[in-house]
Amino acid sequence: MIAGENVSTTEVETMISTYCSFKDAVVYGVEIPENEGKAGMVAISDPEGVLNLESLSKGIIKSLPAYARPLFLRVLSEMDVTGMLLTYGLQLLTRTKLQSAPISILPI
Repeated sequence: MIAGENVSTTEVETMISTYCSFKDAVVYGVEIPENEGKAGMVAISDPEGVLNLESLSKGIIKSLPAYARPLFLRVLSEMDVTGMLLTYGLQLLTRTKLQSAPISILPI
């Protein structure tokens, strides 16, 4: 993301979910040292381990402007949800499970 651009994380999550077989996806901003603004990160729940990264990457490039594309990806074996099946968005930043999940850089 570029400093000064506002991006609807819900819209990005919805689009990403369609390109990864409607898996749960949470998009949030992460600070990058010595840079303005935040970069996008997407956490995707993929308990079966079948996420097609090539299809996801192509879909992101096709559907989102460059400033709205997440730069980082975390694939999780499970994602915590509330009683109403809502994902814990910002809490993902501090969750132990997420902190131990590897980070990938999306080729976009």
